[in-house]
Amino acid sequence: MLPLEKLFRISIYKTREELGFAAAFELVSILIEKLKTLEEVNVVFATGLSQVEFLDALVKIPFH
Repeated sequence: MLPLEKLFRISIYKTREELGFAAAFELVSILIEKLKTLEEVNVVFATGLSQVEFLDALVKIPFH
């Protein structure tokens, strides 16, 4: 069995806002790559208190 460090990329952030931005930026990066080869990409977003910072950051990132 592989150690967790080999299975996952672990990042630690000082604030929820930093974590939300990092997660949003990661998603936008993935979407941009996918849209290079696909006409459209479907995404389902979770809602709730734990997602507020992520969703706030996501709508602020220009990716057009």
